[in-house]
Amino acid sequence: YQHILTNTPMSNESDSTISTDIEVEGIERAIFTVPLTDQNEDSIGTIVVGLDKADLNAIQQKSELTVITIVVVLILATSLLVYWMSSVIVRPLAQMREIARKIARGDTNQELPSTDNRDEIGTLARAFQAVVKYFQEMTQVATRTAAGDLGQEITPRSDQDALGHAFQHMSAY
Repeated sequence: YQHILTNTPMSNESDSTISTDIEVEGIERAIFTVPLTDQNEDSIGTIVVGLDKADLNAIQQKSELTVITIVVVLILATSLLVYWMSSVIVRPLAQMREIARKIARGDTNQELPSTDNRDEIGTLARAFQAVVKYFQEMTQVATRTAAGDLGQEITPRSDQDALGHAFQHMSAY
């Protein structure tokens, strides 16, 4: 190989590695050379590696197939993650939004699907269920009051329960 290397023009791929393609005994080869230096950057030798181009091409094709496979797997995993996030996060929020819109239009006959999630979405859903239940109870109080039932016992849920206090004062007359 020494004769071939000294008589073959080489191309620089980087500062320290030189490669070239040559044909030896009818076999196309890729030759890589890396100079060895000591601490003073003085040359102490060269490492020469020769590979059959067919083997090198097979390695390259296998590497490309591996990269393509990894990309496809990552795309599928991302798609599954997006689907999961949609079902766990977006869908319950969309249901709560729709129920809030119906309540805002006066339709208090709403029911949220139960949730056992222990995350923030589950906590929000349970709090929203309590709001819906409160509106339903106050709707029943208003319906009975409108029918003339002023003797019902109404207990506000807190000192800030303006609606509960208003109905309590109304039924006191």
